[in-house]
Amino acid sequence: MYLLDTSALSEPLRRRPHPRFSEELKRVPSDVLYTSSVRGLEMRFGSARPGDISLWDRIQRDVLAHVHVLPFGEAESVLAGDLLAKLQETGQSIGIEDVQIAATVLVSDLAVVTATQNHFTRIPGLRVLNWMV
Repeated sequence: MYLLDTSALSEPLRRRPHPRFSEELKRVPSDVLYTSSVRGLEMRFGSARPGDISLWDRIQRDVLAHVHVLPFGEAESVLAGDLLAKLQETGQSIGIEDVQIAATVLVSDLAVVTATQNHFTRIPGLRVLNWMV
């Protein structure tokens, strides 16, 4: 089971999606594809800034409608707090949203699919996949 990061969720919206990503997306059944409500927030923010509501409509129709959206709840928030503290302690801080995603992935026993591996690989025990290489 896979949690799609923002970079993965955005890939189908590109004019020419990465061929390997498209192949993987066709191969993997949609019932094992997830994302986090945190990624929904990021995508809404990204589409609201230019003021183009049609982009948000496309995101909902072409992306979010095809994945399960996991909430960011109490278990995720506690783990995210621990992860954030450990990362800061070792001088490896990453964005809080990525820590929230990592916690969601770990709590739900998923692998994260992303094109931006450098942040996620800092988190012990997190399975990180890149379908765009």
